Amino acid sequence: MGLKVGSGPRVGQRFVMVARPLDWYAGKAGDVAVIQQASDDCLYVLFDSGVRESFPTMRFAEYFRPADAKPADVQPIQPVVGPWIERTPSGRILLHR
Repeated sequence: MGLKVGSGPRVGQRFVMVARPLDWYAGKAGDVAVIQQASDDCLYVLFDSGVRESFPTMRFAEYFRPADAKPADVQPIQPVVGPWIERTPSGRILLHR
């Protein structure tokens, strides 16, 4: 994981999105965001493009790494192996293979 327990993200820190988020989240890999608000269960970020989005703390840890991290410190996200299903915001079910 990129974030360590007890060293939670703080307001004003810059992070880079390193993984493709689920369809209903804003952003894409390589986008830079600044944390605007943080609570125990949710983080609000402002992307450089001006879009504001909220992420649950666990999802944030999956998608973001500190912007000042060295490439050796960033571990690649392990791909999901095998088929899986995903539900879209409209309720449609997608099967990924």
